Amino acid sequence: MRRRIITALVAGAATALLAGCGALGSEPSAPATTAPPSAREKLAASVPDGSAGRYAFSFKDGESNTSGVVDPKSQRISMTTSYKEKDLGFTLTMSYLVIKKDQWVKISFDKKLPGLPQLPKKWLRLDTSKVKDDPFTNLEDPDPVAAADLFDAIVKVSEDKPGTFTGTLDLTKATVASIVDDDGLKALGAKAEAVPFTATLDDAGRLATIDIKVPGYAKVKAFTHHATYSEYGSAPEVNAPAASASQDAPAAAYDLLNS
Repeated sequence: MRRRIITALVAGAATALLAGCGALGSEPSAPATTAPPSAREKLAASVPDGSAGRYAFSFKDGESNTSGVVDPKSQRISMTTSYKEKDLGFTLTMSYLVIKKDQWVKISFDKKLPGLPQLPKKWLRLDTSKVKDDPFTNLEDPDPVAAADLFDAIVKVSEDKPGTFTGTLDLTKATVASIVDDDGLKALGAKAEAVPFTATLDDAGRLATIDIKVPGYAKVKAFTHHATYSEYGSAPEVNAPAASASQDAPAAAYDLLNS
């Protein structure tokens, strides 16, 4: 997995108004006012902090599609990623279920090709000590799409209409989101420091969508990284698979995960 689950950065200003009484015979002091939050502050405050409960998310970029549900309070995540390997002509689909310290994975290929492992179709229970790079190390962090990291890399942003924002991002600073890898950032050069993006919030001020228009570089065509957040508090529950639908992961599964 290229995406890491990170701690959300939630920013916002207090909106309470404080009023004081003047001394006897003097004019009452004017109530203190609070400046409205800036566009940058609204976006930072929109990132899920876990208070709304579990929610659904998705992101699409280049040749991959990912969707799932995160429940930071219960430390549960479901996630499915499909990746199209154009050069070899197949699509790899990997699904994860994570419930606290327990993990399962389901791996499939849409074609049978020489060299591709033949794995059971059941959920494969993982011994995480055998996985070199476990992406699910902090399940209490509520932001698997790394929106907080992206918003921290904002160069400029404006709110064009209520809940709709446009601006640019410096992808060289969004190292956790990793929209483009290191080689891609080098190929983009200065273009990586001012990549156009749009974002929308729902009626409750919560993050709904992020779209990042990444220019083409090297042999990679220009693409849009599209992420969504939805079903706050009402997303499907994440449950462990039935015993009959799971088994211990074979060695071939670990070979693939660690490759």
